[in-house]
This record gives sequence, structure tokens and C-alpha cells, in this order.
Amino acid sequence: GVTVTGAAGGDAAANGFSVSTSATTVLGFSFTGSVIPAGEGVLTTLEIQGNADEACMFDLVLSGSGGNALDAEIVDCLGFTYSGGSSDDGGGDWDGDACSMPNNTLHLDSDGNVLYNSSSDVGGFQFNVDGATVNDASGGDAESAGFLISSSATTVLGFSLTGGTISSGCGTLLELDLEGAATGLSGIVMSDPAGSALDFEYFDGASADDG
Repeated sequence: GVTVTGAAGGDAAANGFSVSTSATTVLGFSFTGSVIPAGEGVLTTLEIQGNADEACMFDLVLSGSGGNALDAEIVDCLGFTYSGGSSDDGGGDWDGDACSMPNNTLHLDSDGNVLYNSSSDVGGFQFNVDGATVNDASGGDAESAGFLISSSATTVLGFSLTGGTISSGCGTLLELDLEGAATGLSGIVMSDPAGSALDFEYFDGASADDG
């Protein structure tokens, strides 16, 4: 109903989002993995040409911190609502228990705990942390199994020099001390005690179905 000439401000700008526009489309995302926290407010302010009373949004695409689609609903043309949950849990119905995660997945919760559910014994792991800086990594079942745990600003690595393993099951793999708002884990490499790769994925919390 109108021509968009620009967009600025709001919670998108406050959280470091890059917002770009064409005459009819508005796109916002973060290059650094930043998120807009759950809540309510002004997302962004549009500059338009035309009658503002005729402006109306359509084809809304909203995503959670893990990149999963959120089923948001447009309200009164220029607003939207989403009541499925915060970006921390991907907006799903997961109860936060590692044992109800799908098999062979990892999840990073808002407290910096890396949760796991594995159908095989684990002999080593490596992953990247997205959207935050890793200050330290320790504890969890990895430390209990005698793993050597090392970390850089973005990567965490764990293995055993003595052949120790993390038994198949579920729990807290280790605990991360993070700076910033992490959006998840990527580059996940998990291996069994013989060094063979295990097929692991990141679980964003959007579903508790373990297949």
C-alpha cells in the first residue's frame, strides 16, 4: 500500500541488527549472532511514501535464535505477535531436559550448559559457539570422564589422553563461561572411542520428538 524508503531504530537497532529495505520489503538480521530478547516493543521504524493508513505487512518471516521459523501472526497490519516462547528455547515445547532431546544432539542453554543425548559412547568432541565469546570451558560429564578440555574464543575441544569415554546417555557435557548472547553451536564434530565420527546435530529446542 506504500513505498518503503528506509528503516531505522527500534529494538532491531538496539541489538545491532542490520536492517535493509527495498520499495516493498524490509529485511533485518545480525552479522554477529545477536538476538532481540523475548518481550514486546518497537521492532523498527519505517520511512514511507504514501498514505500510512493504507500500509499493511504481508509474507512475514520471523526466525528464532537457531534460525528456525517462528509461527508469528500479523496483527492490525503493522504489528505481529508470537506467543510460542523465547529465542532461548527456539520457541518449542521442549522441557529443557537433556534426556528428552533427540538422539545424537547437543544443545546450549541460556546458562552456558552444553547438554547432550547420545546413543553411543563419546571419545572426543569439538564445536564452535555462535554469537558469543568463550572465556572458559570446564565441568560436566567431560571433566568427570577425565577429558582434557581446551577452548579458544569461539571453539571448544575435548578428548582423553588416557582413553576415557563419556558413556552413552544424556546429561551436561560441560559448562561454558560465555561473554555475549550465544545463539547456538555449529561445526559439531563428535567421535566414538575408536575415533570414528558420530552423526551429531544441534538441537534448538523447537521439538521434543526424538524420532
